[in-house]
Amino acid sequence: MAHVRQGKPTSKGTPWDVAWTDADGRKRQKRFYDKDKAYKEAGRIEDALRRGENTDPRAGRITFKAVAEDWLATRAKARPPTRAKYWALLQNHAFPAFGSRRVASITAADIGRFVDSLYKTNKGTPRAAAGIERIMYPVRAVFAYALDEGYILRNPARAVPNPEPETLGQEPFEGTALMPQQVSALAAECARGHEAGELVVWFLALTGVRAGELAATAIGDVNVLHNFLNVPGTKTKRSRGRRVDYSAALGDRLNPYLAAHPRAGDPSAPLFYGRDNNARPDPSRRFDPGTFYRRVFKPAAVRIGLPKVRLHDLRHTAGSWWLEAGVSLETVSARLGHADINFTRRIYTKQLHTRAEEDARRLDEWVTAQLRSARSVAPLRRTG
Repeated sequence: MAHVRQGKPTSKGTPWDVAWTDADGRKRQKRFYDKDKAYKEAGRIEDALRRGENTDPRAGRITFKAVAEDWLATRAKARPPTRAKYWALLQNHAFPAFGSRRVASITAADIGRFVDSLYKTNKGTPRAAAGIERIMYPVRAVFAYALDEGYILRNPARAVPNPEPETLGQEPFEGTALMPQQVSALAAECARGHEAGELVVWFLALTGVRAGELAATAIGDVNVLHNFLNVPGTKTKRSRGRRVDYSAALGDRLNPYLAAHPRAGDPSAPLFYGRDNNARPDPSRRFDPGTFYRRVFKPAAVRIGLPKVRLHDLRHTAGSWWLEAGVSLETVSARLGHADINFTRRIYTKQLHTRAEEDARRLDEWVTAQLRSARSVAPLRRTG
């Protein structure tokens, strides 16, 4: 409810204060020097409260860009490079489209047209579905923030899904699962460009962690006694903390490295560390997967005849190996940190088909053996 109170007269006249409590519990007040205007505003506020709308009359006038600036200010836990990336995506794509428009005036149709405009780059080349999804992430986040703050009644972006690769005439993403011999060759080649290059490759291929998770992993996250890794969550919604049990094969490679680590006694020290400005190993710096990929991994992959292999393919390799070894889909999904097991099922369709064929063969062999055994047993005589 909004209440109107008469204040003490001032040099401007008799004040009329409108006081109310907003939907989020914040106490608000506005002053008028016109009684009729005060009661009219009180009526507007009460109507807005009943409809669950923002009671601030400025809410309907705030622009998409202004909301985006406020949203970005709430991303305090995100790393500066990540915040800079979000802002660049908004500046380069969303702001030219509707940055100066009132956020409440943007409709689902506007969002749909905006997504359509992203199908091609400024150069006219097709943009990958993953690229469109990357651009839309901060845009959707801004509208979600606007809804939470009461600037809009509905989120227009929710009605417009990101396009699938098939919609754009593109092949869906398929990771490359390497053979053990290929991983071994790649690891040995990476050892030429980085002191821990060989172990990094094996670590990724045997744990399935993401590159960002690798950079965030500390010595204390590794349990050498029971061979498991507490994977730290990163600042993205897709990466949650989890436990990954690893094989003794990785332990045999990892334990000597940990024993010789310059900061072995510090649980908070980065497991893999970076380099200083003179390219010398620096245990105080976090490992940079991007630099490792460009300067070490990619050249190594080219040298051994795997020019299209990416760092992420080692994660796909881990999942594929686990499934081929007979690990359940549920466990593989949990180890990889997938929020939805159906996502894991889609990614590893080929491996699951192979396992299904193998399971069918085993079932056929078992049933055949049982039937043969049944024929060799004399039938029971009926009694009575």
